[in-house]
Amino acid sequence: KTPKTPEDRKALMPKLAQIVTTLNADIGVLFAADGERMTLVDEKGRVIDGNTLLAMMAVLHARTHENARIAVPVTAPRMLEPLVSLHGGTVTRTKTDVRDLMGVCANRNGGRLADFAGDSNGGFIFSDLQPSYDAMFALAKLMEMLAVTDMRLSTLADQLPSVHVARAEVRCPWEIKGRVMRVLTKEADSLPEGGDQHVELIDGIKVYQKEDWALVLPDASEPFFHVYAEAGSSDAAQGLLAKYVEKIESLRG
Repeated sequence: KTPKTPEDRKALMPKLAQIVTTLNADIGVLFAADGERMTLVDEKGRVIDGNTLLAMMAVLHARTHENARIAVPVTAPRMLEPLVSLHGGTVTRTKTDVRDLMGVCANRNGGRLADFAGDSNGGFIFSDLQPSYDAMFALAKLMEMLAVTDMRLSTLADQLPSVHVARAEVRCPWEIKGRVMRVLTKEADSLPEGGDQHVELIDGIKVYQKEDWALVLPDASEPFFHVYAEAGSSDAAQGLLAKYVEKIESLRG
């Protein structure tokens, strides 16, 4: 039976990890979303997914492609830019909509903005093939890049910095979502220039506090907000997340 929900996929991972370690395999993979997304297991039986998998694919692509151009959504962790730049690559941030990631990988007017793109849900795009998710091709490219760099999946996973991104959803009636965004935008506009805080408006409202950040993103089709926060520790990320969740709830009434 094909897993349809995140819960179904999560329930299958311990069994996959057991199979990988029992067979002394190098990689285990679970394909999902009709072959568009994947979750990995390394040779030690550890699940590789989410932002860790995204960072791994981005770093490998930068290491094996000269002047790599990589696109990720605004929700991706902050470590990607410095890790990719170490190998001469650049990172472009896009909206969270899949169509934006596909768009920067598509040929337009004889060029494209990125040759690789990915998100934290196991979806990856290689422009040389097509500007859309293809997990089977992504797995083939992963094995190729591991071979070129002579690395094992677990070695690369151990080299990556820890990521502390917290996420929540806050319900909010449609008629109030606009008011919440207007108030948050006004607050963002009032931040002093050149201080520790600055704002990014690629998608939603992303407020930086030095290296930490919080993102308030209204859902396009449902009456709620997605709220993300990243900080140097899990507790700090949860604290920053709670601050913006409470702010939305107070404005919602």
